[in-house]
Amino acid sequence: MKYSADPCQDSRKPSRHAASSSVGGSNTPLFDQFRGNYIATQDPSISPYSLFANTAYDAFYAFVYSAVSVGAKPLTGANLSAGMANLVPGPGTTKVKIRPEDLNQALDLLSKGEKIDLEGTSGPLDFDLETGDVAQEN
Repeated sequence: MKYSADPCQDSRKPSRHAASSSVGGSNTPLFDQFRGNYIATQDPSISPYSLFANTAYDAFYAFVYSAVSVGAKPLTGANLSAGMANLVPGPGTTKVKIRPEDLNQALDLLSKGEKIDLEGTSGPLDFDLETGDVAQEN
């Protein structure tokens, strides 16, 4: 068997391209912006449609926002988990999109003790505080 120069065409070679699937939120303007930023700044051999690229991006922002929301408390697992309660929709929350231009707004609100409702590149990040899962759209 002759090896292909394209790792996606050679089933015997591991490939970062092979791990792709339907990407959550991929038909939204927020994902389109993520895709454009990703293509402009990342290794062109890695697709923004690779498995979990946008969900990892969303997870990073959620982690940072949770860390900011705990204020001066130590960054322990329990405190970070409790901080996630400040990132779910509810009364008095402000809708914030996960994108660079909303970063300062989110950090400002959370540092004041306010809550935000996150819309990620993969869709709404409506965390179930009992399980930690994000509600899936049907």
